[in-house]
Amino acid sequence: MGKLTIDLPELISRRLAALAYAKGATVEALAIQCVEEFAAAPSTRQAILKARGLLLSASPRFWKLFDRAAKSKAWTALEDL
Repeated sequence: MGKLTIDLPELISRRLAALAYAKGATVEALAIQCVEEFAAAPSTRQAILKARGLLLSASPRFWKLFDRAAKSKAWTALEDL
């Protein structure tokens, strides 16, 4: 496991300690859970893909293909579903 050390504002540190106590967990375990949930969030994953140029909607080629498909008669109208 990698190691990360950060300085937190006093209020956040106290809240984290209080929440850990209330949950019967250690502050470290709760901090790991918070970071894991943040890193796994869809918005985080999309930001990473966008930064790497892998997010489809960030690609001009995607929109060209989308526009071509939208003009196609092969689409099923929502009313027909």
